[in-house]
Order: sequence, then structure tokens, then C-alpha cells
Amino acid sequence: MMARKRKRRRTTDASAAPDEGVLVIDAELPEGDETLETADFEALLEPAEAPGGPEMYDIVDELEAGSVPLVDEDEETAAAAAQAEAEMETPRLLIAIASGKGGVGKSLLAANIGIYLAQLGRKVVLVDGTLGAGNLHTMLQVDSPDVSLGDFFSRDVDHLRDVVVSTPFAGLGLISGVDDGVTAANPRPAQKNRLLTQLRQLNTEYVIVDLAPGCGFNVVDMFIAADLHVVVTHPEPTAIESAFRLIKCAFMRKLRALDSAKPLLAEIPKVPRGIPSPRELLELAGGREALRDVIREAMGDFKPRLVVNGTRTREDLELGPALTVVGRRHLGLPLDYLGYLEHDDAVGVSVRRRRPLQVEFPEAKVSKDIDRVARRLLGLESHENPACAQLPKTLEQQSHYELLGLHPGATEPEIRRAHRHVRRLYHAQSNAIFGIVSPAHLEAVHERIELAYATLIDPEKRDTYSRSLFPDGQWPEPSQIPPADAVPHAAPTTATLRPHVRRVTGPMPRAATSPTNNEHGDTLGELVDAEARRASGLELVVQTPDMPHWGEDTEFTGDLLRKIREACGVDLRDVADQTKISLNYLRAIETEDWSSAPAPVYLRGFVKAMARCLRLPPDQVARTYMARFPS
Repeated sequence: MMARKRKRRRTTDASAAPDEGVLVIDAELPEGDETLETADFEALLEPAEAPGGPEMYDIVDELEAGSVPLVDEDEETAAAAAQAEAEMETPRLLIAIASGKGGVGKSLLAANIGIYLAQLGRKVVLVDGTLGAGNLHTMLQVDSPDVSLGDFFSRDVDHLRDVVVSTPFAGLGLISGVDDGVTAANPRPAQKNRLLTQLRQLNTEYVIVDLAPGCGFNVVDMFIAADLHVVVTHPEPTAIESAFRLIKCAFMRKLRALDSAKPLLAEIPKVPRGIPSPRELLELAGGREALRDVIREAMGDFKPRLVVNGTRTREDLELGPALTVVGRRHLGLPLDYLGYLEHDDAVGVSVRRRRPLQVEFPEAKVSKDIDRVARRLLGLESHENPACAQLPKTLEQQSHYELLGLHPGATEPEIRRAHRHVRRLYHAQSNAIFGIVSPAHLEAVHERIELAYATLIDPEKRDTYSRSLFPDGQWPEPSQIPPADAVPHAAPTTATLRPHVRRVTGPMPRAATSPTNNEHGDTLGELVDAEARRASGLELVVQTPDMPHWGEDTEFTGDLLRKIREACGVDLRDVADQTKISLNYLRAIETEDWSSAPAPVYLRGFVKAMARCLRLPPDQVARTYMARFPS
């Protein structure tokens, strides 16, 4: 319909007669914020009523939704407007960016992804979804706009496209929330539905909504209405717990819209405490297969995409893949990992200068990280991550190989390395399981991990187990779809994709390693890589070098030690774990960086320890290596 202005007059005097043709609405807005409390499942599952009762909302909602005509329109004009709107381009993707708590960089990501897409020549509209407290315009170098979402809610403008203001970037528009009144923070259901409807009618390619933090109804409803659901978190227990709480709330709200799920929703208040996960809801359905099918379908449609902001350490870099693995196993949702944003002081500087990060510091590491996340979002338009194509297996459904993130042809060093990774993932102090795995359940998980390790590390037990798992002796056929790369900042390798490799045996096993290291030399996301590859039936196998020849007369150099280690399939971090030698010292030994190496008296002992780890003659290695040390 053609956008048209509606006159409106508010009156508080009951005796005053309204002017002819003027709509008078004197209805109080519901007080308070619709914030989800932990045990308030009734509020989560049922819409709130207005103070004046449901009858008042029925009338007001009809008026707001436009079902009650206010002005007679010329039929030809209306038809022309309808045809013009039909010819307009509608958004290809509606992207919602949310977080469980504030201050995790959600607005930073939204603003700079919008700028990145606009620089690619795409048409983008950024929406400041922090209703009542919007400040996204500040990050885009935009002065206080004259029109905002508050004007849309109050019907000072009829269509959302009239709220879009220009920015300094060609192709990028902004729907601001600046200077909104108090009522804008709590729109009525019809106002919210009108907003969601008209977001889909904007003449643009991409709509990016920067939502408010938390689990309020407005946040959750706008989050699940999007095509892509991005959740930003920090490598901190508080942010991680809140992020997964948001995901569980959003799934509950998604089920609420399904009539076939109502029998289950009536039983949810019986849950002892907290918000049940999708997996727990599936268990609550019991043997009701029709209801279980509804829940499984909803779980398959809901694919939260995780971004970890503010990473500093190796543990922070590995957090995203770890959260993805834990979320898939214990929530039952096909979570996806988009990447991480490194901590950078350039972020604070750009905010204080009120200039976009992509403009002020385009070469900063965090700017490059945002570019990668944006490219992954664009890639999801044409190619979904194979690991998200189906519901993930829960911990109980996974085999020993799947639990440890291994392929059936894994070698002994791979099994030991995977065991250490899983133990670290499920450590009691691990941030990745905070708020997801309860202490009571964690003990059972530890028992299952040790059972898997004890079975696979013993050749006889492993052979018996593998025969029971694959009675015909054939491992699953590989898929034709290559797995998505789940490791950000991966260095180029000579990796090739091939079906599951044979089990390798012999005195000097050569493991299929994956040296996908970042700038810090850290191996990232091994567990989530294994799950992604297994989901597609393919394994990522790096062509390891041949074992160098050596004998009694060989002079061992740092480069030779490195080649022997790589041929053995041993990661440098495994050497550090076994010898308790600093990773920096081990790197210095292999590169012969004498300025970074320890004093000679310590260096000799470190070289001997490294030789023992690689099953080399320690005295010969230390003697020939130390002969190269400058006097």
C-alpha cells in the first residue's frame, strides 16, 4: 500500500470531543520490561496481556496492524502502489546479531560487517535493534538522525523504509534508534509484528539487525525471525553462560509458535530448574513420536552461528570450536562456528573517535577477522556447512571414535593427543562447558572418556570394538561434499581430501597430522574439525614427509630434528607436554635461534630430552647439536 500520513491526537480530557476524522487512542502501554526470569516459563510460553485486559489489545492491535481502515483510498492509486512495491527488491538475507550479555562487541561486529558488504557493492540496511537505547549511529559516523524507530512505532511515519537514513558509505543505510521515547523499549505485539513484516519489505539485499543483549521477548522474537542467527560471546564464563541461555530461550520461543508442540509446552513448568535444552525437551516428549518429530524438525531449522570476540590466548582461540562441539553434543543443535575476533586496542580507539573500525584501522588484525566472518556469512547463502546439514549426535549416541574426534584409522599418537584434548575440553574449570554440563553429568562424561581411551589405546580391545562397530569391515562411504573449513586463520598446507585412511601399524607410526597453525603457532579447533570431516565422511590428511635417513655418523641439526618429528607425526606441543620444556625453547632448538635458546648448560639437557621423546640416541644428538652452538 502507498505510504500515507495519519493524523493522531492524544487527549487526557474525557469531556473533550475529538475532531471529525481524527483517530483518538487513549491506551496506556504495559509497564515494565518483558524480561525472562529463570523459572517463569508461563511468561515465556504465553503472551503478556495489557493492563486494560485482552479486549483493549484486540482493538489496538487491529488498528496498529491496519485491519481497520482509517481512510478510504483511491483504488487506482492503491493498485499502482501495490504494483510498485511488488517490483521492489526484497532482502535476500535477514541477519540477526545477538548476545547473552552486553559489552561483548555485538554492535562492533554488526556495523563493520555492514560496511564490509557495502564496500563489496551490496545494498545493506543496518537496524539498531537496541530498542529505547540505540547508539549504532555513533559507530557509523552518523550525526543524530531526524527520524528513528520511535517514529515508526508511534506511526509518525507509515513505512519502515521512510526511517532509513543515509550513511557516509555508498549502499549502506541505517534505521536508527536514537532519541526514542521510553515506550519504544516495549513495543506492543502488533507493533513488533509490523516491524518484522516491513523488515522483509525493505528495498535492499541484506538487513542486519543489531539486537539488544539478554533474553527479553523483543530480542528473542526478532532473533528467531531472522534467516541467520549470530551469537557473539566473550571468552569469559559469564558471557558464555548467557550466550547459551539465549540460545535455549530462543528455541523455546520457536516451539511456542508451533501448535503441535503445545502438549509438550504444558509440561515444561514441571522441569526442576533452569531452561531445558532442546535435547532435554526431546527427552521430555518420551515415546510420542509425532511430537518428537516436531521437535527434531525445529532443532534442525535452528542453527545458531557463534563468534568469539576479544581473544587473547591460545585457550581463547580454541574456545569457539570447543563451544561448537559441546553445544552440538549437549544441546542437540547444529551449531556453527564463524570465527573469532582478536583483542585489539584499535577497537577502543575507533569507538572513542566515533569512526568505523574498517575505516580507521583497515589493516588491523581485528579488521581482518571481521572480514573473514563476513565472508563466511556470505558463503552460507550458497553452501551450508555439511556439519549443520543434519542433527548432531548426542554424547550417548557417539561412538568412541566420535567422542575423541578420531577416524577409525587413527594411530596411537593421534589417540593420545585426542584424549588430552577431550580431557582438557571437559575439565571442571573449562569455560567451554560452563553453564551447559552440570557437575553431576560431568562425572559421567569423564567415565565415558576414559572408557573410550582405554578401549582404543589397547590393540586387542580396539580390534574387537571396531569389528562390532563395522561388522562388514567397511567404514562409512565418504560424501561427495567437501567439509567446510572450521579453522580460522589457517596456514596453507599440502592437505588433500580422501576417504578414511587405513589403520597404520609398524614400529615407527606416521600419523596423519593437521598442522593448521595460526600466527601464534597454535593448532586450532582439532575436535570441531574432526566432527565436520566426519559429518561429510571425508578426512583431512596432510602429506607428511618421509623419515630422514640417519645413522651413527649423522650430525643432528635443528632442521633435522624438526623433519624427524614431523615424519613421526608428533606435534611440537606434544613434545612440550611430555618433556615439560617451554614451547618457545623447543621452537628455538628447531630453528637454531641461539638468542632465544636457554644457556648451554640447560640447552644440552633440553636437546637430550627432545631426542628421547623422538626415540633418538640422546648422547649423539646432544653432542652433534651442541657442536653447532656458537662459542
